[in-house]
Amino acid sequence: MQATTTVPTELVWAFLGFLLVALLRGQATYWLARGAASGVARRGRDDPRWRGWAQSPTARRGRELLTRFGWPAVTLCYLAVGVQTVVLASAGAMRMPWGRFTAAQVPGAALWAGIYSTIGWTAWVLLVRHAVASAWLWLALAGVVAVLAGTAWWRRRGLDASVEQPPGA
Repeated sequence: MQATTTVPTELVWAFLGFLLVALLRGQATYWLARGAASGVARRGRDDPRWRGWAQSPTARRGRELLTRFGWPAVTLCYLAVGVQTVVLASAGAMRMPWGRFTAAQVPGAALWAGIYSTIGWTAWVLLVRHAVASAWLWLALAGVVAVLAGTAWWRRRGLDASVEQPPGA
């Protein structure tokens, strides 16, 4: 008797959905940055908004990664949190050829979709299932949200105790 293995249909649809989102987002980021770079090149490089972004440490990091590693940086950026958008935008701004960009993007997007549709999706489903059944999880989640909101409010208001100055100073 031959054993057969089937992949759940939901997993396939989740993978395809995440893959489509990753590909569309990556292409949109690439083309927006490429268009912005072309517009700046036509008008001159004195646009303060462009210069502000192009000289930022984040944009510099994206350019350095692309310069150092080339197209594999596009593939690997999908596995790193915090550099994906800047690497994709840098590829567009540096006018990486579209075919090379897309060829590098597809395996990275597939890896990202694979991770999110299996581990990430499973974690989400488990969280939702347990959240429905557990009031303690809802209370913990509400506590985390309250702490994050309070911290954001505290920082925005500038009420950090270590920086607070005495009256009349």
